[in-house]
Amino acid sequence: MRRVLTALFAVPLAAAAVLLAVANRDPVRLTADPFRSDPALTVEVPLYLVIFGATAAGVVLAHLFMRR
Repeated sequence: MRRVLTALFAVPLAAAAVLLAVANRDPVRLTADPFRSDPALTVEVPLYLVIFGATAAGVVLAHLFMRR
């Protein structure tokens, strides 16, 4: 029963993640210094990596701070 519930939750979530990644493939520029455009401190990555990275960082930080 638990496997069925997990599959019913995980499959749509995975499909949504794939659709998000396909829809947001355009590169965005991330820089460490917003006031100067130094190419050494700038990297271009697809937007979905920024979204997934921020989500993963949020999950990890929440887990670390919510530990008992």
